[in-house]
Amino acid sequence: MAESVIQQLERGSIIIFYHKTNKKRTLKVHIDTSRTIAQPTKLSTDIIDNWFIPCDIVGQHEKKSARKPVRIRFHPDSMLLPGQQLYAAAIELVMRAFDDIWTITPPAISDRLMQVQQIRQLLSTSPTIFAHYAANQLNIIWRFNSKLRTAAIASMIVASISTGCCELRYVGTDIDALLMTLRSNEKLVDANCQLLDDGYLRLSLFREDEDIDKLPFRPWNDIHWTVFGQSTIEQKVCICGFISFISV
Repeated sequence: MAESVIQQLERGSIIIFYHKTNKKRTLKVHIDTSRTIAQPTKLSTDIIDNWFIPCDIVGQHEKKSARKPVRIRFHPDSMLLPGQQLYAAAIELVMRAFDDIWTITPPAISDRLMQVQQIRQLLSTSPTIFAHYAANQLNIIWRFNSKLRTAAIASMIVASISTGCCELRYVGTDIDALLMTLRSNEKLVDANCQLLDDGYLRLSLFREDEDIDKLPFRPWNDIHWTVFGQSTIEQKVCICGFISFISV
């Protein structure tokens, strides 16, 4: 057991268990005390004391609509024993109560999640270029590093319009992670993204149609975006020509 989880338990402590097959599921077990539980019994007189620590579990069979926190109850005297032995007793009880589907060990970060973290970091730190190609289209471009310029990753980055803003997501068979959201006073009607051959990720935003033969074009309003888990970046885009570039 990892050293970080070996700590003294007390009433109100929470132990987090992780599902062995569904990485998104966790089980929070609350530590409680009750004098209806038998007192701990010393098993040896060795230098290292070993104890038999009685405990029970409540709340695991309640219906979802009336579910209360799952609790493991010890006798109050058990709270004075070493945390490692209390953990061992609690873990053994949870394994028996739930048919060994939970573990105390957090799931390892998958390659996919590492890629999500790398993309979020890039979106929040990479120099950005705004390129305007038409009155109704605005391209926002980031330069990707070589590790992220693969066809597999490109096919998993999806742009869509949802609830009045643009969402950029990393979507696969086993993952759906929000990368960033973009908002504007413009009425956005469509969005798409593409990983270009020269190593740039291009996000294209489309607003409502207007007369494309009329010059100068009406400038785009402010674009505000938030990279999930990173800082918020605000940038005003004001483009009056047919083709303009603004580097930030």
